[in-house]
Amino acid sequence: MDAAGGFGFEYISSVTLRDFNFGPVGKEDAVNLEVGGNKLSAPGFTVCKGCGRIKQNEHSKNKRPQHDFDCPYAKHSEKAEWIEGLILYREYQSDALRIRLPSGLLAASYGPEVLSASLTAALRLGLKRYFHGSVDHLQFIQIEEPQEGAEKLYYIVVYDTVPGGTGYLKELMADPKNLIGVFREALDVMVNCDCGGDPNAKGCYKCVYQYRDSSNRKHISKLCAIDILSELTSNQKVIRPGVLDTRNNTDGDSELEVRFIRALGKSGLVAEMKRCQEGTPHYLIKMQSGKLWRMDLQVDLLGDVPSRPDFVLRPWKESERTHENEMAIFTDGWRYHADIVGEDCAKRQSILNTGRHVWTLSWHDVPDTQSDNEITDRLLLLRCKRSFIYFGGNVHG
Repeated sequence: MDAAGGFGFEYISSVTLRDFNFGPVGKEDAVNLEVGGNKLSAPGFTVCKGCGRIKQNEHSKNKRPQHDFDCPYAKHSEKAEWIEGLILYREYQSDALRIRLPSGLLAASYGPEVLSASLTAALRLGLKRYFHGSVDHLQFIQIEEPQEGAEKLYYIVVYDTVPGGTGYLKELMADPKNLIGVFREALDVMVNCDCGGDPNAKGCYKCVYQYRDSSNRKHISKLCAIDILSELTSNQKVIRPGVLDTRNNTDGDSELEVRFIRALGKSGLVAEMKRCQEGTPHYLIKMQSGKLWRMDLQVDLLGDVPSRPDFVLRPWKESERTHENEMAIFTDGWRYHADIVGEDCAKRQSILNTGRHVWTLSWHDVPDTQSDNEITDRLLLLRCKRSFIYFGGNVHG
């Protein structure tokens, strides 16, 4: 799909699935294992060597017989032998749907946890509507894939827990447009849900919440799902065949631009930052002071030397817009700008000659919010009238 931040999907007709149960959560003496890059507590189960029953907690309120009636230790529990640290495992064949989450500027306003959890919740909602009932036999997992020298790729994988598959995913993917239809179903419910009247609501049980997702609830945002799905389901988007894992298909957005958007949105001085689709794509930025700004992307500026900054920041109210109140922002990585420093300087000087301000950022100026979510107020001080901008302690322009 063009201009969709690398979003794509594929149907996998046969996949080998392996389920592991590492035991009850919360044991202090549990062994820690690393699985798929994630550290997990793996205490395993303690089971009777004679009958296989799990050893009960001595303080359990709902106790049942510790051993089967035909267990050799049924009448002599004190002599029972136990197997410690048993991990349960099963392997089976089924089918699956793999969806690559959008990246680039399309998803820059949201962290990967929020994006993954929100779109997973929306997808589950859309599938329930599409199939007119429960889809509890379909499981949803979120996967991250490290990339050498680049940001991770994120996927949602939907798989059928019934060995061999029930045919649900096969029917869905008989026409790729069906998945877009699922997204539209979810979008319709979320936009028209009763919780829309509460500006602080991130969702409710009528739309994106489920009782089973309580552990992941803090990452689910209906607004995030609506924003992304509105873009993915627009009539301008065209589905085309391609390779799902291609690295360079994020529509040309630089990773530095994405990092800048995320850091700006997480600043303590920014109360709210919203990506808008009306007209040309832009961001609405509301400061803690109440001041509103508009930030446009890839704006052509005329002058002695024409240029196209990555972003142009200006007051939201048109009556307040003057060249003196505008800031041209360049996010320049070394790879593409090391050999054109003279040309870049000429462009920036041309912008300065018009009365606008210029802010140039490199990798060291922008904090990596994906690995460090603690963005403090000192990282960003944004003022455009008598303007100067501090970001990570560096000033450019």
